[in-house]
Order: sequence, then C-alpha cells, then structure tokens
Amino acid sequence: GRGAILAGHGLVMTGADILAACVLSLYAEQTAERMVLAAPLGGARPLTDDEVAEYRRTLDTPGLFAKAWAFHLTTEQAHVR
Repeated sequence: GRGAILAGHGLVMTGADILAACVLSLYAEQTAERMVLAAPLGGARPLTDDEVAEYRRTLDTPGLFAKAWAFHLTTEQAHVR
C-alpha cells in the first residue's frame, strides 16, 4: 500500500511526488468520511480486486491528481472567506 495509519498520530501517505501524496491523503480522508456515513445504512461494500485494479488504472494519474488538488484549493479558499 501507499499509506499507513499510525496509532495516536493519524494517516501517512506516500506518492510519486508531494502532490500525489497530498491528494491520496485527501482521497483517504473522504473515503473514511463516507464509510462513517455508510455505517448506519449497513456499511460500505468492499471493492473487488478487479475494481481496485480499474481505479488504479484510471484514477492514479498525475493529471487527475493536479485537477483534484486545484479543486481542493478552491473549496478551501471558499471556507476561508
């Protein structure tokens, strides 16, 4: 994997560069939030190995990481105002 949860410290992610590591951290946080929201509804369904492979093939790209980071910055700026 590319990340670890450190007891008492939180999440640490790695990536090809700092942008990828940051975006993967955002993805992990959003996934955790969605899992908490899904729990009262019966929980989230784990992804199959094929689904994981497909997501890695289509979503694990520098261009998408750049778009995700740009979106994150715009949403953070909106919260500051």
